[in-house]
Parts: sequence; structure tokens; C-alpha cells
Amino acid sequence: MDGVPPKTSYVTRPGRWVGLPKWPAPEIQSQSLPLGNGTLGQDVMASPVAVKSNVSCGQGFGEYFPFGFGPGELPDDQRADDALSACFDTQALSEATPLIGAPRIKLTVSSRTPYAQLAARLCDVAPDGASTLISIGLLNLQFREGFETPKALVPDQDYAITLDLDQAAYVVPKGHRLRLSISPSYWPFIWPERGETTLKISQGTLELPVFHDTGGLEWPCPPLTQSDDPITTVTRSGLEDKRTLIEDGQLKLVIHADHGEVEHPDHSLRTSSEIRETWSINQSDISKASAHIVWNRSVARGDFFASTEIVTQMHSDSDTYFVSLNIRAHDAETCVFERQYQDSFRRDLTLKGEPTNQT
Repeated sequence: MDGVPPKTSYVTRPGRWVGLPKWPAPEIQSQSLPLGNGTLGQDVMASPVAVKSNVSCGQGFGEYFPFGFGPGELPDDQRADDALSACFDTQALSEATPLIGAPRIKLTVSSRTPYAQLAARLCDVAPDGASTLISIGLLNLQFREGFETPKALVPDQDYAITLDLDQAAYVVPKGHRLRLSISPSYWPFIWPERGETTLKISQGTLELPVFHDTGGLEWPCPPLTQSDDPITTVTRSGLEDKRTLIEDGQLKLVIHADHGEVEHPDHSLRTSSEIRETWSINQSDISKASAHIVWNRSVARGDFFASTEIVTQMHSDSDTYFVSLNIRAHDAETCVFERQYQDSFRRDLTLKGEPTNQT
């Protein structure tokens, strides 16, 4: 994909198809860039860089799994999150730089607490300062040796960490800069730890999968076809998807996505969907976080009407995770199915728990 300004929705993304005959591809070579004090690919660190957790970091990510339900699902401009992170920038690129594969970071890092998380974002920074997310990687440092062997951290002890970011295929334009942003929190994309912490980065490198185009690798894009008739007919337009951020001692993100109702002209089946999400976190005690999601869906034809409602909730304190689920299915106004589930899990790396209620 070509580098573009950050937007939460795109109708199309410019770019081109590339066909690689084998993987790993010899056309992709790793370029190692050392982390310096605010720099990337220049000098190594003269002194450690510290970054503290902040519950506001992470608001620019968008939906966990963008699915095309509506506009506004993609990552926004990353500048606000960058301001709450430790950032390492290259100089302006002298030529366009295509990346294909998973960027990798290697860090020497310590935490002031026995627990810590690490969010690493690779961004394309335009000359006007706009920051477009290219790739992200997340790691709970207690699982640094794998999920089978979680281990608490020794405060202030250095650990060698290797983290692969998500796969990407992106062209960073000439004159732009690459930015690696590192933070110990990323709410609500990752659940917060039991308390605030500070990460100290002593040294590190970013390994970029740089694509060297030797020619002859263009892959023809499949032809786009246009249907003579629309697949569905909109019978009720959805409300505008809306994200509201409220700060009043709690940092609360409210997402309302009403997708309206559509009807298939061949068989007259009407479908609708609406989602409400509320993500809250206590700004003075980050262990107290909660998520509340309600998803309503319906299908109808003539006099037939069926609907489902799924309510999921999760909240936590410093010792325990609490989760609950309620599912209801209705035939017209009659409830024909209901299932409730509740459970709790200890925050002690075992995540052991027993259902407290299941009906």
C-alpha cells in the first residue's frame, strides 16, 4: 500500500500487487536501525530512556478487528498517542522505502514493578507531522519467555526482549520519517496491569523488512466487476457511527455503531445490527477498568421477526478479573432462548477461576 495521510475510513487504498516466487524472499532484506535518544538509525543511546504508563495512550488505534461494519474503524492520526510514548525518529528518507514483512524490535528494558506491558508502534510521519500507523506489536513482559512459562519481573532488572510487529506491506514516501513509538500502556486495546509502571529502555534496534524491487514481480490485480443490480436495498439508514471520549476521573470511551437495516431484493430478508461499547478506566487506579458491550441483531421477512441480544461485560480490580455474558434470542416478542455466564479469574499469572454462575 502506498503511504497515505491517517484517516479512520478509506473508500480505497492506493498501491500495487506484488508476486514473490518464494518465502522468505531474497528481495526482502533486513535493515537494522539503532535506537538513540529520540533518534532512529543514527547514534546509539547515550543514556536510558524512561516512559511511564498513561491511560490516555491508545485512543488512536480504532477497532481491534476492523470488519467493514461502518466508518471510523481504522487507526486515527497517531500524534496524540506518540506524545505519550517514547519516540525514536529517523531522518527524512532520501527515497521511498517499501516494506514487506514483520518489523522486529530488540530491546534491553527494565520495569519498576514486577509487571509491565509493552506496546510498540511503527509509524509513517509526514512533513506536516501527521503520523500514520504502519504496524504494531504488543507484549506482556511477564510472558517474555512464552505463554507456557509466565514469570514476574524483577524490578529494575534489565531484560533482553525480542518482539515481532504485525506483518505489513507499505511504502514510506520520500521525505517522510519512520517513527518507533514505545509505551507501557495502550488502553483499551490491551487490558491495563494492576498499577502504573515505568519502562526504562537502555538500548535497542529496529529491524526493517525492506523490499528491493528487482523488476518482474508485478502481480495483475483481479478485474473488478460491477453488479447490474444492488445486492441489498437500504430500508433504514443507520445513525452516524460515533465515538465519544469523556474524562471526569474516569476515562470513558463510548462507541455507538448503528448499521441500519437492509433488505435483499431476491428473497426480501431484512437484516439489522447495532453495537454499543463502553470502555472505562479509573484514572487514579488503573487496575479498575471495565468493558460493556451490547450487540443487537435482527432478521425479518413479512410478519416474521427474530432478534438476538448479546451483553458482555468485564471488569477488574488489583486482584481479580470478572467476566459475564448474557445471550437472549427472541421470536417476535417471545424469548425462546437465554443463557447467562459469570466467572472470575485471579490476577496471579495462573488465571485460575471457577464459574460463579452459569444458567
